[in-house]
Amino acid sequence: MLGRTAWHAVLMAAALALSGCLPKDREPVPVIQITVPEHPSEYVIDGRRLSAEEAQAELQILADKHRRPTTGSARAYVRVWHHPRASYARVETVVGWCQRMGLDKVTVLEREGDLPAEAGGKP
Repeated sequence: MLGRTAWHAVLMAAALALSGCLPKDREPVPVIQITVPEHPSEYVIDGRRLSAEEAQAELQILADKHRRPTTGSARAYVRVWHHPRASYARVETVVGWCQRMGLDKVTVLEREGDLPAEAGGKP
């Protein structure tokens, strides 16, 4: 006969299975690629070259698309690639946009070329 704790574990597992909350049902976490090229007035988000205003609007759209309704934060990883000669103030600006939009999983990486490796840039 199962003890009280074992019954609770069985009931919780059944509830999770019925509610669809098991990890196999989840979509993979999306990754948003942002590149800060050497050119001062451009940003690249997921392969699209954008001005600062367009980049901020596009980032807001992506954040809203992946937002968690319970916490208000976005369920997405953000990778910010920057050219070694790009102004680091521009990188800090992008990180600030991410923080204001609820994108809290941000990684900043340096890249020799203007594009991430997936798009043909040099590692």
